[in-house]
Amino acid sequence: MSGVRVNGLLRLFDTNFYFRQPVVRGPIGWSEPLLVSDFLFAKARSFRPVKAVLTGPYTLARLSIPENGQTGGLELLLEGYTAALAQEVGALADAGATIIQVDEPSLLKHPQDFVLFARSVAALAARKGQARLALSVYFGDVAPLYERLQSLPADILGFDFIYSPQLVELIAAQGSNKTLALGLVDGRNTRLEDPRVVAGQLEKITRKLEPHPVYLSPSCGLEYLPRDRAQLKLRHLTTIKNTFAGSRQ
Repeated sequence: MSGVRVNGLLRLFDTNFYFRQPVVRGPIGWSEPLLVSDFLFAKARSFRPVKAVLTGPYTLARLSIPENGQTGGLELLLEGYTAALAQEVGALADAGATIIQVDEPSLLKHPQDFVLFARSVAALAARKGQARLALSVYFGDVAPLYERLQSLPADILGFDFIYSPQLVELIAAQGSNKTLALGLVDGRNTRLEDPRVVAGQLEKITRKLEPHPVYLSPSCGLEYLPRDRAQLKLRHLTTIKNTFAGSRQ
């Protein structure tokens, strides 16, 4: 994106991974698709639907620093990133993406910014066309924001249950008016969960969500694991699904 360069390495939240910090030097601009060619490459080689994933505008704004005396702070940065990524969402939708996921882990660290955040999500949703917009929040406790997140114009909400131990009971009590992606499998830990325990959690949650579909997923992306363990986690999702299905027969 124009107006942005990358700087030195910083730790990504409380992980052992690092990112190069964006530095905003001027107005943030979008002139051509960022991920469309990669999406089309993957789509052409997959017999299953391919989900496009973007780091969201709010998280980018929170992790960026302004340069050259720019004023406006977080709000100005968020406005620029939102305008640019709304165009990217539109380009992905035009390219045939059926699900576009926006990752926004920073929200749970700064819930006081929810009003700003909601405006950003609405701008992205306005450009999604026929695609479904998935919003994923992780690395923090989602329970205090659960009801407010239900009000956003996202089609799918993805939650990290590892940081939100009370979330199973909360959803079991309140249900959801959105399709949920249930991050019950720890995306940062190589240990394989007991399928019976996760199936029991699914049973509690899905009683309140029927007849709406739900997704079983890792709590976050699997890039934090060695590749072989990430593959095991993916296969383990199937084991958990089959255990859950068997318990209902």
